[in-house]
Amino acid sequence: MSEISSIVNNGYIGQDQEITKSNGQMGQDEFLHLLTVQLQNQDPMSPMDSQDFSSQIAQFSQVEQLEQMSSSLTRSNEIDLMLTQAITNTMSTTLVGKRAKVAGDQVMITKNGEAEVSFKLASAASNVKITVRDEKGIVVRTIEKNGMVDGNHTVEWDGKDKDGNKLSPDKKYTFDVDATGTDGNPVDASLYMVGIIQGVEYADNSTLLVLNTGQKTPFSSVMEIMAPEDFN
Repeated sequence: MSEISSIVNNGYIGQDQEITKSNGQMGQDEFLHLLTVQLQNQDPMSPMDSQDFSSQIAQFSQVEQLEQMSSSLTRSNEIDLMLTQAITNTMSTTLVGKRAKVAGDQVMITKNGEAEVSFKLASAASNVKITVRDEKGIVVRTIEKNGMVDGNHTVEWDGKDKDGNKLSPDKKYTFDVDATGTDGNPVDASLYMVGIIQGVEYADNSTLLVLNTGQKTPFSSVMEIMAPEDFN
């Protein structure tokens, strides 16, 4: 729109006239006003070329359509987000009492004295050492496995310490995994924890699942939902 810019720069529009929106962008009314002034001040001996005139109209029309599309997409995204959040909030209440698998290093002993630790190996490991610690950080049990492939693993633990004594299910325990590959190099392990969903909280436009381990985890970070049977 060089012609319109020339009209403004050459002083055909007074300095005190508002020709743009408050955000600095030219709107439809401003464009039409400038176009009218442009036509009024054109040289009668050299009027605006009809092709240039049509080109300016087409350019502005395209820009206007793009702005409208952008506004519509923004509103659509906001509506989709609200709908997704509403569905998530509704679904989350039906999960109370079920088991959830999330990222974490806690391991819980059930009332039946059983427990399990879950982790994911980045690559195959010739030796895997699982160390369980109590609330004070003292090692209570060590489990070793050999020849594990890459991927997800769940190892059963009888809930007993290294001396064969049953540990209290009312206390909290954590674990870590040290894995070594066939080449002798360390293998990365991602730790998971399993807990029973006891409640749901809503905060800062997000849904939090409250686990019996005391952890609050976002609904979006849950990796797996499992039935509660045989976990009491």
